[in-house]
Amino acid sequence: MRYIKKNPAPKALKNFIAAYRKKTGKNPTFRTLGTRPYRKVKEKVKESLLREQYGLCCYCMKRIDRHNSHIEHFRPQSKYPSLVLDYQNLLLSCNGLTEEYENCGHKKADFAEEESLVSPLDPDCSNHFAYTVNG
Repeated sequence: MRYIKKNPAPKALKNFIAAYRKKTGKNPTFRTLGTRPYRKVKEKVKESLLREQYGLCCYCMKRIDRHNSHIEHFRPQSKYPSLVLDYQNLLLSCNGLTEEYENCGHKKADFAEEESLVSPLDPDCSNHFAYTVNG
């Protein structure tokens, strides 16, 4: 795992949130971001995360692209509803090899026990692992 230094939220995401609030009087959800009129915003977020992470999964460092990855909420949506569109909580995780074998973000699921979870947002995260010559 390598440290991910977060950038500011993409302008497209900030504009989407502000416009949605103004139009509806409500906060948008992550699901809203995936609907047809807003998919381009979601793609901009994904592109930003991909650049920020140097094309690597936030957990296992597997090479990823926009087709074999998904937006991951480090702090789960179910337990932290106020952070669903907080860019500082968003990461890009690999999807795994097949539908039956998923890894990283899907395996983490709603796990959020802060004291036992190493965060790629922690500058010291790589010191929690030992690396051998054969990986």
